[in-house]
Amino acid sequence: MENQKQDLCLIQKCREHNDEAFTTLALKYQPLMISKIKCYHFPLMDFDDLLQECRIILYQAVQRYKLDSRIKFSSFYMYLLKHHFCELIRYYNAHKRKGETLISTDRVHNDYIMENIYSDSLNPEQVVEVRERFECAYDVLSKSEKEVFYQNQINNPDFIQDKRVKRILYRAKYKIRKQMK
Repeated sequence: MENQKQDLCLIQKCREHNDEAFTTLALKYQPLMISKIKCYHFPLMDFDDLLQECRIILYQAVQRYKLDSRIKFSSFYMYLLKHHFCELIRYYNAHKRKGETLISTDRVHNDYIMENIYSDSLNPEQVVEVRERFECAYDVLSKSEKEVFYQNQINNPDFIQDKRVKRILYRAKYKIRKQMK
């Protein structure tokens, strides 16, 4: 109760534009401010900026608090602080602000491919049919073409440096395309 009376006295002085009273109140509630800042994660804001936000909310709490209220000033201030931090989180997570965050070009490219090339209505029968046609086309290849094609599929760059190997690979791809039509 003593603490509440002290707060009420400081609030009254703050409302009379006493800067020292506000500084005293801010120092008194600084541990609460720091603990609330640590509870939330704001990657784009500096710690000092968040502390300043807490002081602004403290000033607003001083102005809005009813001296005859049954609620303690500390509880009222904690409520306002929590509400303000939730608003900041909503602001940073807003959909219209997503353009400000950085994304990789690979992710954009992959999203584009998934949206524009792959169909959601991929029929399993069509998949089986394409696999069977590929297996038939693969059987047409010679032994050397199969070996070169297989090495190319497992991304072995050392194997595909020779011109002869490149020609064999070209022939294998040509035969497969022809058979798949």
